[in-house]
Amino acid sequence: MIIEEYTDASGRNLFRRSFDRLDDRSQARVIAGIARIELGNFANTRNLGGGL
Repeated sequence: MIIEEYTDASGRNLFRRSFDRLDDRSQARVIAGIARIELGNFANTRNLGGGL
């Protein structure tokens, strides 16, 4: 699975804006979580509803 960051029509990337505000430890945890999902491991995820 390949995960890509979404950029809307006006060029905004809300993930990147939020991610950049995180401290280093939190950023590392997010990156590790994304890497697990790319490998197909969804064990530590939850459904947000609405198709997200």
